[in-house]
Amino acid sequence: MEFEFSELRHLGGIRKETILDMHRCGITTIAQVAVMSIEELITFRQIGRKTAIGLLANAQAYHEQKPVWFDRLDNLYRPGGIFFDLETTYDTGIPWCWGWMEPDGTQRIVVSTSLGIPPIPEDVMLPGGLKITVVGHTDDAWTLLVQACVANYGCPIYHWTKFDYNIMQSSAPYPENEILGRVMIDLHAGYKSCVRLPLSSTSLKPVSAYLGYGWQGYTDPFNAFMDYINWLRSGDERLLERACNYQREDVEALRLVWKWMVSQAG
Repeated sequence: MEFEFSELRHLGGIRKETILDMHRCGITTIAQVAVMSIEELITFRQIGRKTAIGLLANAQAYHEQKPVWFDRLDNLYRPGGIFFDLETTYDTGIPWCWGWMEPDGTQRIVVSTSLGIPPIPEDVMLPGGLKITVVGHTDDAWTLLVQACVANYGCPIYHWTKFDYNIMQSSAPYPENEILGRVMIDLHAGYKSCVRLPLSSTSLKPVSAYLGYGWQGYTDPFNAFMDYINWLRSGDERLLERACNYQREDVEALRLVWKWMVSQAG
């Protein structure tokens, strides 16, 4: 029960063993952690130096109710580029939707039928005015992303966490796999390396919401997946539009976080 009610649980990435160890030493509040030193923090169980740096910044962010920067944003994350996100099926883990924003602000959404229909990419205007591209195979979607990258002089492709990169590695054909592997950059890793917000999570949705992004549709990827499945079954393009708008908002949120990071990093 001591663990379940501890306010230290709000610190991102902290482990139960660490919390209990802190409690035994009389450290029970985030405010107490916020004034500790790195050397003090690494004496507790499951805390190495790298973890301690992020944990201290997170505690200070909560205590001061503002972002806390603890390192300089690496130049790797500063150039403009393409902002990318994808969605995968819940049964097979195969991607079904790819969304990206190009450097000029143009947004692209690609949806695979996974049926080989149509045989070539086809642009579709959905009922609410959202234009997407429907492809019959995942290979076609990866090819379109590579074409966007090449058209923009091989610019970085930012994504959030290793998930998107790992899916690319397992599903993109050669040579698309090799080309994308050279330019995909995990913005989440850049975020974690230098700043913490007063949040327990470093997921894109809470981070972007804290920074002011307003979600208009649902925020659960499972809802998007179910709308996609029901579109495949029924052909109702209103379902597909809802699913694609979810993807569009993910990409917009990613770009907002990047812009904030670059503008605040100095």
